[in-house]
Amino acid sequence: MTATNLTPTLSTSRRSYRRVIAVGVGAVFVVGALGAGVAYATTRPAAPLTPGTARLVPGDAAVTVNRVSPTAAADAPLRSGDALTVTRGVAILQTATGRLFARPGTTITFGGTSPRLKRGEVLIDSLGGSKAFSIVTQAGRVAVDGVARIHQGLSLEVGVYDGLAKIKTASASLTVPSLRRAVIAGVAGSTMDSTTPLQLDATDSWDRRLMGVALELDAVLNSRSRGLTLQVAGAPADVREKVLSATGQWSDLTVLAPELAVGEAVVAAELARAARLRPGGADNALKMRSEGASWGLIAVSQGLKTIPAEIPGIDEAVVPVVNRLVAPVVDLEDSVIVTPPPQKVRVPESMPPVIDGKPVVTTPPPVEESEPVVVNPLGPLVKGLGSILSGLLS
Repeated sequence: MTATNLTPTLSTSRRSYRRVIAVGVGAVFVVGALGAGVAYATTRPAAPLTPGTARLVPGDAAVTVNRVSPTAAADAPLRSGDALTVTRGVAILQTATGRLFARPGTTITFGGTSPRLKRGEVLIDSLGGSKAFSIVTQAGRVAVDGVARIHQGLSLEVGVYDGLAKIKTASASLTVPSLRRAVIAGVAGSTMDSTTPLQLDATDSWDRRLMGVALELDAVLNSRSRGLTLQVAGAPADVREKVLSATGQWSDLTVLAPELAVGEAVVAAELARAARLRPGGADNALKMRSEGASWGLIAVSQGLKTIPAEIPGIDEAVVPVVNRLVAPVVDLEDSVIVTPPPQKVRVPESMPPVIDGKPVVTTPPPVEESEPVVVNPLGPLVKGLGSILSGLLS
């Protein structure tokens, strides 16, 4: 009975255990599948951006998005009808052709195939592919193939750090090369005809990050130019000619501009020499300088990243060096030797004696005053005359 009763009991327990194990294994598979699905959903790459859309890169910037139609996804891209305004920090937008950095006060709208800059300042960094970064402004369309900054206010300003930018308005078009800028006044852009050198600001974060080398070189080269010009300013005319002749093969450039400062000509020659340009290579440097370019920008445009070496002989021509000092020759026969009068030496008084830690004051003995002796200088003469008279009378 006992054995008979135990056999079915053990069989039932085993079936229960198998059922529990099966349920547990199934739950594990279900949880794993759910976890894998969540992981895939959270780590899957973002949907590719289409022309005219952008995605806001997470950061510290504070932005306001005005959206016409509601969207279901929290990370939905900015698309046609949306408007973004930056209130604090620098907002970063990723597009299909590159990145856009927007400063506070900038408003960008989306519609069509390109974003539109309503107002503010942006920095564009294109991907460098076959398609340039295109953005629409109040004056026209700007296509950036490289790195450029665009400022839209009462006028449009486009400055290119690297590469080039093409501006197309309703009436004209213009290509802005690297390290130059274009300013377009008005909406139609009718005054767009030329470019000028890029203006750098040492307090601007974009200029410091992208043109830090040019800013450092500008400080050194400006100091050298001003120093040479000030040293030669009060010197005779032949000193200027010696300094300009010391520049060697670049000295002929100063003939065309006699009013050119000596320091400017020397720095232009030293840059051309360091960049290994041809004899006429300093022409472009002086031309850019006349347009308002800084020396640091000119140096970077010539491919220089370090301070150029000074041309030998320049400083010697500005300030002649005395090789040796010769002592002056003094003629002792014609000279007058002046003997200084003897100086009185003051002898310090002796310290009084000390007995048992107390100074003893001694009184000097009184000095007897003698009557003054009057010496008559005529005494011998009178005595001699008296002897002669007494002899004659006797």
